[in-house]
Amino acid sequence: MRLAWVLPLAFVGVAFLGCPSAVEPGDPTPAPVEPPAECAALWDDGSVQDRWSSLASLTDPVWAGWAPADATIVWAEEVDAGWCHALWSGGAVAGYALLENGPTYGFGAYGYLMPWSNGGFLDDLVVQPASVTDWLGEHGVASAVLLPRQSSFDALVQLQLPIHEAFHVAVQGPTWFGEPAVSWPAWMRLDLPRAELEACYQAGDFDAEHGALVQAVEAALAGGDVCGAAQSFIAARAARYAAADGAGLTVGSTDPLGCADAEAVYEGLEGVADAVSWGPLVDAGIASDAEWLSRLEATNAGADPFYQLGSGQLFALDRAGADATAIVSAFIAGTSADAGVHALFVAEIDALCGR
Repeated sequence: MRLAWVLPLAFVGVAFLGCPSAVEPGDPTPAPVEPPAECAALWDDGSVQDRWSSLASLTDPVWAGWAPADATIVWAEEVDAGWCHALWSGGAVAGYALLENGPTYGFGAYGYLMPWSNGGFLDDLVVQPASVTDWLGEHGVASAVLLPRQSSFDALVQLQLPIHEAFHVAVQGPTWFGEPAVSWPAWMRLDLPRAELEACYQAGDFDAEHGALVQAVEAALAGGDVCGAAQSFIAARAARYAAADGAGLTVGSTDPLGCADAEAVYEGLEGVADAVSWGPLVDAGIASDAEWLSRLEATNAGADPFYQLGSGQLFALDRAGADATAIVSAFIAGTSADAGVHALFVAEIDALCGR
């Protein structure tokens, strides 16, 4: 997978508040950093070392100068003596600690630390226990994603999920609190109940739309002609939106949006994060085309399909030879759904296929 949604250096986005480590790419554990004895066996575990080695190798930028190896991530696990923590920052393991408290996983499988607040629902979800915050502050870290050392997810997802969530924190996060972000547009709202989108997806022939996108991605992955399937996808989606508008469907209670605009929000927030976390894994051979394609094939109208539908459109464009730099520039400069993933997909397919 050649997904590399990169901008010139002038567009490089929000930087992590971390301490870069002077280590060679591919070296996940610089010698001066050693864990407490009570935690050493946890971090010496082969699956953890493999995860870190893979992450250290992902140094190619995938969005406006941001690369997966740039992520700031904390893994933690409880032991008899307290909570063992490992910090990934600056492309390597930057520190270990044995702390009294473990992270707060405000989102179930993971948690965030972010330095902003705006009086909204996110404020209570982006704070961490004082012992964790103080330790990270000693490393110059104010923003991070925090996860269990091991989870019920398979090994591949335990690598992909931290990248996905770290992208949220680093690239998108400031805009969630009304702060400026050079590499993410400000128009995407967080107050739209994603559960309400299911009615939008069921307003038309979702299976035809979904199937056409799968065919377009399959064609793109095989180096074939994407035009017929991509145009069928566009037509099926347009018909679904027309049906949704005809039925008066909206999403949200305050300043509600129509289905097209609401889906654009989530295909941006989650679809882009999905693309920039899975894409580099496929590029590096850590995941296969078939493993990613199976996720797209498996989604359905009731399963928050904006993750796979958003990333699927970006994957298809990438493999079909679209100009990723121009797409990212237009996306970041956009002020509405007119510059969302689907709008840009339609424009690029029109250009590529000579509509």
